[in-house]
Amino acid sequence: AIMKISACVIVKNEDYQNRDDILIKFQEKIAYINEVAKEMVEDVPVAVGMSAYDPTTDYDFVSIFSRADTLMYKNKKIMKENNRFLKDIKREY
Repeated sequence: AIMKISACVIVKNEDYQNRDDILIKFQEKIAYINEVAKEMVEDVPVAVGMSAYDPTTDYDFVSIFSRADTLMYKNKKIMKENNRFLKDIKREY
């Protein structure tokens, strides 16, 4: 069975400034999990979409979340097409 989990993470202050590094570390952890567990389970596919607040276009949380959600589905599509997981995601924020 495939487990599907959706999550939203809001970062601020120092974490917001370091969001690219945090995302890279997250990707590295998933890659590590997939490497260690490859003989026991299939890869853990994780599609990611990240969006930053833009005061010129964002009037509420929904607009930021929607943009991140759209990017996550773009990433998911790329992963399926290329049979890749968490590699070379495009940051569009």
